[in-house]
Amino acid sequence: MVVEHEFICTLPPDEFLRRSTNLLVTLGFSREAARARACTACGYSLEGIAKTTCPECGTDNLTTQFVEFSRGKKPGSFSYELIPTHPQRVLAHLDRGKVTVAASIEQYRGGGDSELHRDLMTALCTSLERTLNSDAEPHDAPQRFREVEDQVMHRCKRQRMFKWIVAGSVVGLIIFSCFGLAMCAK
Repeated sequence: MVVEHEFICTLPPDEFLRRSTNLLVTLGFSREAARARACTACGYSLEGIAKTTCPECGTDNLTTQFVEFSRGKKPGSFSYELIPTHPQRVLAHLDRGKVTVAASIEQYRGGGDSELHRDLMTALCTSLERTLNSDAEPHDAPQRFREVEDQVMHRCKRQRMFKWIVAGSVVGLIIFSCFGLAMCAK
C-alpha cells in the first residue's frame, strides 16, 4: 500500500534534509543507499559528477533533494503478522518548496486490515509534515506516530492471540479426542 502526501515547505534544502533525517531515524528507519542522480530536466545521469549543473542541458539541479529511508522485517519472520514490522519505505522529495512524500508498506499474503496499514502510513506522512512546517522541531511529531503505531500493534497482537487460542483449542481437542478413543478401545 502506498500513501502519497504533498505539502509546501519553506525550509532551505539543508534544513529539510536534517529535520527529515532526524525524524525518520528517531522512528526507527535507516537510510537507503544513494541512487544514481539524474537531471530533473533531461534525465542525464549525474552519477560521479560533483557539479550540480547538468553538462548536457545546463540545468541547475540544486533545487531537488531526496530522502529515502526504510525499516521492517523480511517476509517469513515470526513477527511478520505484526503490521508495524512489515517492510516500510519512505521517499521525501523537495523541489522548490514543494515536498512530495511517498510512504509504502508491504502487506503479507494472508491479507490483513488495510485500514491499519493506511493509518500507520498517514500518521508517518503527517508527522513528517509537522516536523518540516514548524518554526522549531516539534517533539510531539514522533509521539503522534508512536501512538498510532502502538494502537496498530495492540490490535495486531490481539488478533494474533486470538489465532493462537483457536489453534491451541483445536490441537487440545484433537489430543483429548485421541486420548478418549484410546481409553474407550481398552
